[in-house]
Amino acid sequence: MARKLPNAVHEQEVPGPGTGEGGAGEPRGGSGRAVCPRCSGTGYRIETVGEYARARLCSCQGACEVCKGRGYLLETRDNGYTYHVPCSCRKRIRRIDRFNRSLIPSHFAFKDLSNFEWTEKTHYVADFITTFARGYPADRSGLLLVGPPGVGKTHLVVGILKTLALEKGIPCLFKDFFLLLSEVKSAYEKGRFETEVLRPLAEVEVLVIDELGKGRSNSDWEHGLLDEIVCKRYNQMKTTLFTTNFPLESTVDRGHSLVSAYGGGSHRAGIGNL
Repeated sequence: MARKLPNAVHEQEVPGPGTGEGGAGEPRGGSGRAVCPRCSGTGYRIETVGEYARARLCSCQGACEVCKGRGYLLETRDNGYTYHVPCSCRKRIRRIDRFNRSLIPSHFAFKDLSNFEWTEKTHYVADFITTFARGYPADRSGLLLVGPPGVGKTHLVVGILKTLALEKGIPCLFKDFFLLLSEVKSAYEKGRFETEVLRPLAEVEVLVIDELGKGRSNSDWEHGLLDEIVCKRYNQMKTTLFTTNFPLESTVDRGHSLVSAYGGGSHRAGIGNL
């Protein structure tokens, strides 16, 4: 559950995976050591700060026993020189940073693949999405989730981003289609170059464009904008995930043509009413 903190931060209390023999209510890991009931042994906690989800190290993470909290080790190599080598404890910090840079909306802060409510009708989608996320980067072809509002498309792509950022350290970025267009227009009005807005979208390893085609005219300008983003990402073999409310078969209507054009190179999964 989320609870409101005095500094306007909402934080998730993660229940422990179980109780061990070492004492009532004390979760235990496979090694017999107590598992932190706040982070369930992940070493990080998810919270909301303003409009975005944020992760931070859990208070259970004390100084590393290997590097004594320095974050690096001294390594003497065959050439006789001693080098500063990052300690493995820095990996979790890097992954937390990757998650925080993904700009997942606060509304979806506590959504992940483990708490999505699958049904018998959608189990095949569950298997595919789980395999896609866990197996990345074996499959970089991208993904297009299609379905009516409220069935959980954004929940799923956020779950994929969480898996990639927090478990694999993959740089990710979440962008709502409508807000993307607004940001580009705002840049024009302020005299900024369009590339200032588009460069991060073209360069990040995994990009989510949520609600493709939502509430817009799907003009030639919008097509040109997405053409530039998708073309640059395709040429660099980067992965793009889309969600949309528009059915793929409705390509006669110009309002749906963005979906047909930019979902063509991705795996497609339809999600009906769950």
